[in-house]
Amino acid sequence: MIISFSILSVFFRNISEPYFGAYIDKIGIYLTSYFLGVFWALLSSVIIILIYLIGYGELLVLFRLPTYLILAFISGVTIDIVMGRRSPKSGLIEISWFLTMMFIGFSLGLIYYNYSLIIYGLFIAISLVFVVSYWGKAEFISNFLRSRISIEALLVLTPLTYMLTEFSFYGGFMFNFFKQDVIPYTDVYRACLAYGGDGLLSLIIFALIIASYGSIKNIELFRKASISRIKYTSILLIIMLLLLIPTSINYTSREKALISILPQKTDPWELTIVKMDYVWLPIGAHGTNYYYLVPRERGNADSKYYQAWFGIYWVNGKWYSDNDISLVKDYIYKFAIIDQNFWLSQHGDKNPFTAVKEEESFERYSVDGVRGWLMIGSMFTHSDVASENYRDISIKGFFFVAYFPKLDKTAIVYACTLEEYYDNNFNGIRDELFKLLNSIRFSKLAS
Repeated sequence: MIISFSILSVFFRNISEPYFGAYIDKIGIYLTSYFLGVFWALLSSVIIILIYLIGYGELLVLFRLPTYLILAFISGVTIDIVMGRRSPKSGLIEISWFLTMMFIGFSLGLIYYNYSLIIYGLFIAISLVFVVSYWGKAEFISNFLRSRISIEALLVLTPLTYMLTEFSFYGGFMFNFFKQDVIPYTDVYRACLAYGGDGLLSLIIFALIIASYGSIKNIELFRKASISRIKYTSILLIIMLLLLIPTSINYTSREKALISILPQKTDPWELTIVKMDYVWLPIGAHGTNYYYLVPRERGNADSKYYQAWFGIYWVNGKWYSDNDISLVKDYIYKFAIIDQNFWLSQHGDKNPFTAVKEEESFERYSVDGVRGWLMIGSMFTHSDVASENYRDISIKGFFFVAYFPKLDKTAIVYACTLEEYYDNNFNGIRDELFKLLNSIRFSKLAS
C-alpha cells in the first residue's frame, strides 16, 4: 500500500510538472497518513525521494527530504488525531504547531531580513509557549491547540507550511533570495504558485479521493465483495506501475531530448546533466541543466578555462518572446543569476553575489536553422575557489535563447569565461564557445 501511494505521487508529478509547473506529488503522503498513520507517512516521503534519486537520477532532490518529512509528520499527526488513532494529549500536536510557527517566522525573517533577529525571537517565543503548554503551564493554550478546530486548521495549513519550509531551507542553507540585490531576479509569485499550488492541489486531490473512497465502499456491491487485503493491494500496485511506466518514459524523454543533438567531440570539456527544479526554486521553474566545464582547469586562474562554462538550461514552458525584448532579457538574467548564486553557495561562498555588468549586444541569431535571441555581455560575480577566498571577478560570454513549441520547452544556451580570457585573440575562447553553440543540432527538435 505504501509503495502504491508513493508511486501515485510520482505518477502525478510525471503528468503535472512538465505542463502545469507543479509536482502535485504530496498526494501519496496524505493518503499514507490517512490509511496507515504518521510513521508510514514519514517512510512514504523517504520512498518518494528515493524514487526520484535512484529511478530518475535527480541528485538535488535530496535537498527536499527535510521538507517532505516535515509535511509527512504534520499531516500524519493531525490525521491520526482526527481519526482517533492517536490521543491529542500525546504532545505531537504541540510540536506540529511549533514547526509551523517556526517556518512562518523564518520565512518572514528572510523577507524582512533587516529585522530578522527580532522576528526570529518573537516566533521562537510564541513557538516555545506552544511546547511548554504541553506540561499544563498554559492550560487555555493547551486546550485550544488540542481542539478539533485547531487540529483541522493545522491540516488545512499544511500546503502553506510546506511552501514556507521549502523557502526557509533554501534561504537559510543556500542564499537569501529575498535580499534586495537578488529579489529583482526572482519570481516570488511564480514560486508561490509552484510550491504553494503544489501542496494545495495535492491536498484537494487527496480530499476528493477520500470522499470518493467513502462513497464507493458504502455501495452494496462493494460491501459484499469478498477480496483479501493482499489481493486488493496487489491489484492497486499493478495499476500504479502500469500508470507509472509510460508517464516516466514520456517525462524522461522530454528531459533528455538534448542528449542526441549535443556536440559529440568536446574534449577537454566534460558534460554533466542535472535536474534543476530545486536550484530554480526562487523563480518557480522546472527543467534540466546540461553543462560543460574543464575540471582540471576551472580553478586555475592562469588558464583560459578558469571559471568557464558552456551549457543549456532546458526549461519547461515558454520563457521566450518574439516581440518583447525586455522580457527575454529578464528571463536570461533570472536563470543566470539564481544558478550562479546557488553554485557559489554550494562551493562554500557564504555571501554569493552575481550582477549584470554590461550588455554589449542583443540581436536575432540562428543556430542550425532555429532562430532565437543572442545576447553578449558580462557580469560581476565571485570565483568558486575557496583558496582564493571567493574573490570578485568579471565574467564575459553570451546567451542564446530559443523556444520549441512541440515540446513546450525553452533552451537557454549560456557560455562564459573570465573576461580577460574571452576576447583575447591569442588566449581567448570566444571562438571555441561559439563553435560549441553552432554544433548543437536544434533543427531535430523543431522538425
